[in-house]
Amino acid sequence: MPTERANTIRRADYTPPAWLAEEIELDFELDPDRTLVTATTRFARNSAGDAAAGDAAFRLDGDGLELVAVELDGEVLA
Repeated sequence: MPTERANTIRRADYTPPAWLAEEIELDFELDPDRTLVTATTRFARNSAGDAAAGDAAFRLDGDGLELVAVELDGEVLA
């Protein structure tokens, strides 16, 4: 059981995200021992996002997941 405390995020600290998910497609291969989920997502920069973000890096964040591969426009990323 994790002992880390979650960071407090206050509404006053909120800024619009630099990226928006425009479309999400999920494919599930259900298996009792190992389920595989393939997610295909189309992202776009948010024109209402913080101007200071400028070239804000795109970041995927997950907990308890095993990343198998990431592709950008059909090209596998390292």
